[in-house]
Amino acid sequence: MLGMMSPVTAALRGWIRLGQALSPLQMAGAIVVLGSVGAGQWVNRPAPAAGRPGPAPGGRC
Repeated sequence: MLGMMSPVTAALRGWIRLGQALSPLQMAGAIVVLGSVGAGQWVNRPAPAAGRPGPAPGGRC
């Protein structure tokens, strides 16, 4: 997933440091990449442990 972030990071740094601009199509591509990385991280998050007790009532351990 992080390999897809390299071009987006390079474009962002070029915009900030060098004053370069992105075309609307390039901006749309960056948004798609960021969305796909976010979706991939959200889907692959660890599931909560089964049978693990929650906090005690009243906030006591």
